[in-house]
Amino acid sequence: MTKQTIHKDIPPKALYKNSYKNTLVNVRKHHRLDKKAFSGLIHANGMDKTNEFLESTLLHPKLILSAVVIGLIGEIINVSSAEIFSYNYNYLLFIYFFMFGYIVSALYLVVISRLRK
Repeated sequence: MTKQTIHKDIPPKALYKNSYKNTLVNVRKHHRLDKKAFSGLIHANGMDKTNEFLESTLLHPKLILSAVVIGLIGEIINVSSAEIFSYNYNYLLFIYFFMFGYIVSALYLVVISRLRK
């Protein structure tokens, strides 16, 4: 038997929400008071929606990984050119390359997601 046959009247989203809520209640029973309060703050309805938005857009693992790769490539180019052309090495350039890679990757993901729709 599947969930559809057992719970014909309850939509799947409601089942998911009830299951999630029951799991949180059961886990919180075993926590101390301070951990219960922190869990209540973290898993508040607005906070969960914010976390879902951030993990799907701004904090996407592909974004962070591509920003680090672009920052590393830019840093290697910067260090090698500083040694070849004998100028002072700028330590902030890694941050600049990282931000550039993050912005370029974010724009790329937005364009790709728009093209897929």
